[in-house]
Amino acid sequence: MRATTRAMQDMAALRITVAGVCQAICEWIDAGEQITETITRCDEEHVGEPAYELYPVFADVDMFIKVTITERGSDQELLLVISAHRQEGGRRP
Repeated sequence: MRATTRAMQDMAALRITVAGVCQAICEWIDAGEQITETITRCDEEHVGEPAYELYPVFADVDMFIKVTITERGSDQELLLVISAHRQEGGRRP
């Protein structure tokens, strides 16, 4: 897993780590929560690519996490965290 500069800034603002975001993602998936497929619009390097939005709670913070999969289908495939910040409005949609 990697994180964009924006995601690293998001995480630093909340004082959470990449490992913490990974944990939140895993818990969200394991709980069978909804993952929303979307298209990347703001991350210049990945504009137009499929992305996925999750809304986990981590460290008592309602979060918005957006990820994409890079190098899809290759042995270099990995999860890229595009954004990981406090959910605006404080609650998931």
